[in-house]
Amino acid sequence: MSEEENFEQTTSQNFFGSEQIFEGYPSEEYDDDDWDEDDEDEEEWEEESDNESERKVLTKEIAQNFLNDEYTKIETSTFSSIEDDAAEILSKYGQHLNLSGLTELSQSAAESLSKHEGLYLYLSGLKKISDGAAEMLSKHRGGCLELNGLTEISETAALSFARNSKPENELYLNGVESFSNETFYNLLTYVGSLEPSEKIIEKMQQLEPKDWEAIQVKQMEIVIKIPGSLNLDNFAFIGDQAAEVLSGHVGDVSLNGLEEISDSVAKYLSRKEGDLELNGLSSLSDNAAKSLAKMDPDKLSLTDELEEQVAKYR
Repeated sequence: MSEEENFEQTTSQNFFGSEQIFEGYPSEEYDDDDWDEDDEDEEEWEEESDNESERKVLTKEIAQNFLNDEYTKIETSTFSSIEDDAAEILSKYGQHLNLSGLTELSQSAAESLSKHEGLYLYLSGLKKISDGAAEMLSKHRGGCLELNGLTEISETAALSFARNSKPENELYLNGVESFSNETFYNLLTYVGSLEPSEKIIEKMQQLEPKDWEAIQVKQMEIVIKIPGSLNLDNFAFIGDQAAEVLSGHVGDVSLNGLEEISDSVAKYLSRKEGDLELNGLSSLSDNAAKSLAKMDPDKLSLTDELEEQVAKYR
């Protein structure tokens, strides 16, 4: 028997059953009235199912059942709308939350979902989002937000996502097709990992170095407001102005993605408070080494080779 014939036979058995499926059926014959009653019952059941399918509302009761049952079979991604109370309940779910079936989301529900501490929140069924809902979702505690269904995004919404972003955050916007220049630049100041649409990427490719430097300054103006340690290892370059802004941050900073820095960058970074990690640097100029030598050696992390170079100027 060929593989194709074997697949067809296996599929047929799986979907239509073997003889065992019919073992429990009575052998007596049905009269016409019995068949008619069965048909009516089946039509009534199908009508109820269709109505239920059209609603697809994730209610408070469904959300509670989902939260209470560790092995629940409830598929949260199949619902097209959600009650505000249900969103509040699901915010307590500590794992990835898939709500990609939702086609609408109130600001109140968005505020509740922003408290969700599971890493990923999937909302790719939304085609549009209000500025208020965007503001709420931009504060998502889990940090990773998927909104690949959005076809457009406003300047205000983009600014909210940027202002509330952190280096460890992720934002997925693969579907955005329509946006203003201001929206575009607001999105690029997002300091986490941004996965943009092809339209956004096309516009990014037209930017000049000076544009990127201006964007980076805006990013640093955002991150210096974040208390505590900063992991900026995803930055492969840092400009002079951006480094000057970053020098105002109080706390530890990791910049292990940098392979080289200018003398000015070294000067600005040496002024900041807190530990500084630059383990990705492959070389330093003498002037840069002299600047970094002014730092407390216990607060500066370099490769052994560069540490020896800096130590000569202490």
